[in-house]
Amino acid sequence: MTKTIAFIGIGHLAEYMIRGLQKAESSETILLVPRSCARAEKLVAEYPNLQIMRSAQTAINAADIVIIATRPVDVVTVLEPLTLRADQTVISVAAGVDVATLQMLTKPALAVRSLPLSCVAIHKSPTLIYPRNSVASAFFGRLGQVYTLASEIEFPASSALTGALYAWMFALMQEASDWAVAANLPADLARELVQDSFEGAAAMAREQADKSLDVIWDSLATPGGISARGHKVIKEMGGFNAFTSALELVEKRLHNSQSSNLVNHKGEG
Repeated sequence: MTKTIAFIGIGHLAEYMIRGLQKAESSETILLVPRSCARAEKLVAEYPNLQIMRSAQTAINAADIVIIATRPVDVVTVLEPLTLRADQTVISVAAGVDVATLQMLTKPALAVRSLPLSCVAIHKSPTLIYPRNSVASAFFGRLGQVYTLASEIEFPASSALTGALYAWMFALMQEASDWAVAANLPADLARELVQDSFEGAAAMAREQADKSLDVIWDSLATPGGISARGHKVIKEMGGFNAFTSALELVEKRLHNSQSSNLVNHKGEG
């Protein structure tokens, strides 16, 4: 049976998800409930199976799956007035909103917390979900690889590894590309070489999953060779430690914001 999906909130991440669904040749009816209509209108003009709904409750009444894609601080305000059914699955992509808060706001529907990345648009996202849910797994399985966490306490560290580290890779690729251009490589060639190097390293790591990443590194680092010398400079200048410190900062912030602030916001309302 073809399902109907309602998106509550149409920001960048919702757009990436919708584009990924269309790339998967989605046949679902997709209902959009935007805060402002510009992005939703652009998507509706591109895809005939999308409709803009003026009422969130009307969209939810027609939906089998409800995607909460609002800003985290808006989740309580948006969900409190709405009524859901026990046969519905609510999937939140709002960062930091815990499952207990979601379940309280959406019962008797089943609530799932998730974190997809922008590469859902090209079916490459490593998407985190909690708790285990077959509907959410099937939904995100069409858009990349699904990782069901054993405990919600794993969300902050996992989110730092996916969401933050993923974004930093673009900055690192830009840094390497800029260096290459300064070293007289054409900009398009520099970018292609950087992209292919990152993609090749990830593919080799996956191909050699039986080996630790350290073992793979050691196999590449000829003593006194260019890789080993460069690695020594990065290590001496704190480059690797800087990544660790940044991950720790992100994990701590995500842990501290784990939706208790949203519960407090509800009480203040």
